[in-house]
Amino acid sequence: MTAALETLNNPALVVSAGAAAVSVLPAFEQACLSGRIPWSVLKTSNALLFLLNVLATSRPGRLDGESTDLKMLPRVRPLVFPAGWAFAIWGPIFAGEFMSSVGALFVKSRSRTALSLSKIWPAFMVAQICQILWTAAFRKKYMANASSAVIAPLFLTMTAYALSRAHRAYSLSRPLGVAAYLLFGLPLTLHFGWMCAASLLNWNGSVYAVLFRNNPRKKKGEEAVAILRWLGHGSAVLASGLGLICTVARQAPLFGAVISWALFACADTLQKWSLDKKLSVQKKDIDLQFQLCRWGAIMSMVASVFTSGTVTANSLHAASP
Repeated sequence: MTAALETLNNPALVVSAGAAAVSVLPAFEQACLSGRIPWSVLKTSNALLFLLNVLATSRPGRLDGESTDLKMLPRVRPLVFPAGWAFAIWGPIFAGEFMSSVGALFVKSRSRTALSLSKIWPAFMVAQICQILWTAAFRKKYMANASSAVIAPLFLTMTAYALSRAHRAYSLSRPLGVAAYLLFGLPLTLHFGWMCAASLLNWNGSVYAVLFRNNPRKKKGEEAVAILRWLGHGSAVLASGLGLICTVARQAPLFGAVISWALFACADTLQKWSLDKKLSVQKKDIDLQFQLCRWGAIMSMVASVFTSGTVTANSLHAASP
């Protein structure tokens, strides 16, 4: 079984599967909305995809299953590397999506919730497919050269894109009620926010692997360190921008809280690295990255709190006679 899976785990085949999944997404969404794909088929397929995602995630051999130091060189580090506690967020994500998948099996086909989920879940299911393919690509053999090393972060970016479409459909479908939010909206928002952060982490880690980890004895110049510098700084700015804009535009306070969580986790690691004298080559880069992550986390949290107040006020106003 394992040998067969390894044979199928071919970069060209994996990329083709992902491209096909994303390319059919608009047609898939239309088929679900028009009723050509019945609600019973959609909710059952989503539950099966979730189960497959859990199984794929549990398979050993991925790079994130190795030592957390990623065999880093003592003098050079990627600038986006969250503390280990940040990954605890996967617990509530998977627990919430398990409850969503099971709970949806009891939702009647002509209910308002079923209609809303028919708009949300096509993109969510494509996101699960992309994440499953990421588990195949985030392995040592894909990091051997630059062309295959970008496949894993590309799949996480595609996952974030599909989750963004699903989350946008959810935000346009509100209000669904508190129970529906806790069952469907909350885990979706957690997953979307974390996947935005994880894709940036994966890009930084993959570029680092190509530049440094694959050839640790080869002398690297300032150009390689500069690539890590601008990629890291750009990632922190982009994450902060997403935390502000998406939180406010979609009235999604939980999204901003997740981005803040990820940036605070990166700042935690950077604060420890700033005390490491062996990292003198990147001392200024680490100090600036720490400030970018810390202030980005603070701004995202402020946006989250502000939006929470706005959403609560609107809900009370709507409920008043």
